[in-house]
Amino acid sequence: MKLDVEITSGCILQGTENEPNSCPVAIGMRRKGVLCEVHPCDIRFPDGTSVPTPTAVHDFVRRFDAGLPVEPFNFEIEVGDNNVGVPIGARGG
Repeated sequence: MKLDVEITSGCILQGTENEPNSCPVAIGMRRKGVLCEVHPCDIRFPDGTSVPTPTAVHDFVRRFDAGLPVEPFNFEIEVGDNNVGVPIGARGG
């Protein structure tokens, strides 16, 4: 399944440097219902699969982890259907 992931200024503010589970990209992925670890070379999923990190994500992660300024952006990524759940905020209540 192809996802369009938005990394907002909120994701950036909430993100933690050098933390694969809580960087801005991981937060943006969670908002789409995808749990993952974001590494410079790959994005890893709980089912043991991974995908290569898109170039824009790689560059963003390197800058963010180095404490350099970053801007919101969007990227597309192909994710296995078994790694997609209910997006955060879509549960109601």
